[in-house]
Amino acid sequence: MKKQKTPWRDVRPVFRSGNSLAITLPSLFIKAHNIKEGDHLKLVIGETLQVHPPDKPHHQ
Repeated sequence: MKKQKTPWRDVRPVFRSGNSLAITLPSLFIKAHNIKEGDHLKLVIGETLQVHPPDKPHHQ
């Protein structure tokens, strides 16, 4: 799948997962970066939260 060149905005609900709060990732992001259950994502935390895909080869 071709990478998204232009950032897009989305609104996601926050829900409880055990003792934590969580959000889901948009399917477009998951498919574009071939993210699978168990992958580790890089988070950059500051005034905003940035989610970066894992560093791994993408399957075409």
